[in-house]
Amino acid sequence: MQGNLGQESCDVLIRIGAAPINRPLYEYCARQNCPIIRIDNYEVRKDFLHEQFFCLNQPDAACLTSLGHACNGNEAWLQQWLNAEANCLEKINVFQEQTEWGECSAAASIVQHQAFEQLQLANSMAIRHANIFCSASKTEIISHRGVNGIDGTLGSFIGLNLASQKNSALLCGDIAFFHDTPALHAAKYIHHPAIIVVLNNHGGHIFDLLPIANETDITDLLHTAQDCNITDLAKAFHIHTSQCSSVAELDRAIAE
Repeated sequence: MQGNLGQESCDVLIRIGAAPINRPLYEYCARQNCPIIRIDNYEVRKDFLHEQFFCLNQPDAACLTSLGHACNGNEAWLQQWLNAEANCLEKINVFQEQTEWGECSAAASIVQHQAFEQLQLANSMAIRHANIFCSASKTEIISHRGVNGIDGTLGSFIGLNLASQKNSALLCGDIAFFHDTPALHAAKYIHHPAIIVVLNNHGGHIFDLLPIANETDITDLLHTAQDCNITDLAKAFHIHTSQCSSVAELDRAIAE
């Protein structure tokens, strides 16, 4: 963002769907003391971002057109946001070009790859890494959230592939992968290309983004560190694997 744009208040806030993944964005939304309109596929009564809001449940084209005409916004303010977006995209491109191999570069490569018709993003770090780069993606992006976030990640991905019959990819972390390992048994029913990309950082690091990460005495409990062999586990289900240590190796593995 440029200047104090992120600190300015809104006259009206219109949100489509659930809370955004990006923390600065949903913190910005939460600060707004203005009328809130949430557009959704079903009627929503509670929202952790806003105590009070008006829900538009499946509005038709006439309703949305009327809403658009009513929002006669400030063109200069709009241009500020457009300029801020262009600035952010430029910084993301520079970061992607300069960053070394790791979770972010792997996520960027998968999100922007042309080999997939569908991409499912697991919860925790995978979806947050991918969210940074997805503006340049033309792939249909889907997410699944279980009771504890990562529940059922593999099962929902395999079901998605079977139901859609499209080339599919799943981007997930190692804990999400291990959490739903038994679902790999159903992979034998897959007939369309499917790839699971596991970001293996040997534990759950989503909590590193929260203040609780400073409490060193419980860090080990939060990370649930693991040293399991993903390759051997995949072999038990007759699934081919490739271990990648660069974007080029990842591209070759996808081509295989």
